[in-house]
Amino acid sequence: MPVVIHMRNVLNLFVLLISLTPVIAQQDQDDPIPIPKTDRAYNAWASCPPILVKRFMDSGLCADYLISFDTINPFFLQGDFDGDGRPDYIVRVVQRKRGSGFEDLALLSSGGVRRLSKDIGGKYPGPSWCVIFKNETILKSLFEHGNRKPPKLLGDAIMVMKPEETSSILFWNGKRFDIYWKGD
Repeated sequence: MPVVIHMRNVLNLFVLLISLTPVIAQQDQDDPIPIPKTDRAYNAWASCPPILVKRFMDSGLCADYLISFDTINPFFLQGDFDGDGRPDYIVRVVQRKRGSGFEDLALLSSGGVRRLSKDIGGKYPGPSWCVIFKNETILKSLFEHGNRKPPKLLGDAIMVMKPEETSSILFWNGKRFDIYWKGD
């Protein structure tokens, strides 16, 4: 049976290798770029779309944060979260400082990077998540204070959940990310 190599696969591998070149070159300088130390983390890193890797590296976020491969699977989500019609990625990141334990979500879009905790004013529930597509209707929550109406989505949203405890929807409101609590 002949082996067929698609040009797209070759191109994706090339982009990944090019974007990892600075990673390999800087490995010995106090580990400024997140080189995976385990097979599991290496496989997770290798499964990232090349554009996600490029955006993470170009954003400068890698100086203070690592992509958190071990806390959730999938460790990134793809969608049009800011409503600009172009694909975006949300990744879970953790601060490099040992012992800080602070996790955040980072939007890696064509327009730059955003840490979602800055927009929503703190932490979000976790550790589970999924994409809510733009065309889906958000039902009114019994737990949202002040009789707030459900958001009309301008882009895809993220449902973040802590099973048996709470859940909320993180969505783009046109200026920043906002949070709509769904349940306790």
